[in-house]
Amino acid sequence: MSGFLAILIFAGSFGIAPEGFAEDLRMGKGPARLMPANGLGSACQGELQLVSRALCFGRIAKARNDLSICDEADHPGVKYQCYYIYAKHTADLTVCERIPDRDLEDGCYSDLAALKDDPDICQRIVGRGIKDSCYYKIAKAKPNRALCDKIEDRGLRSGCTGEAVTVE
Repeated sequence: MSGFLAILIFAGSFGIAPEGFAEDLRMGKGPARLMPANGLGSACQGELQLVSRALCFGRIAKARNDLSICDEADHPGVKYQCYYIYAKHTADLTVCERIPDRDLEDGCYSDLAALKDDPDICQRIVGRGIKDSCYYKIAKAKPNRALCDKIEDRGLRSGCTGEAVTVE
């Protein structure tokens, strides 16, 4: 996973936005009133840092409940991270499917599986480590030993079940 995408996943998890930004955007008040009705993403293009730009697009897409805002991004990484943020907002798996970066798509599925408390979503994940982590998060929240048994990494499975790992 690229460093840019990893940072975006971390930052996007916090839903960083100024107090009242989403409501102002919906109501056309405050600084949000300066944003054009069409081409809302143009307000984000001035952000120099890609992380900030992705968060900006994600905030607007969430506030307007409009995935097409993400398509206005001028950088593919920004667009895909916006999809990720929007998928978490709507809990819509089909939005994760739009992300062509495998690690980011897997991370999207993992977050939605935890959000929906649905281990079946973990089966969509290709990357072994992310899939194991997906099962781990849900198993620890429930707790559910059967989910721990689906974890291939011995150390992570041991942490999930509470059993000691034997070194061979």
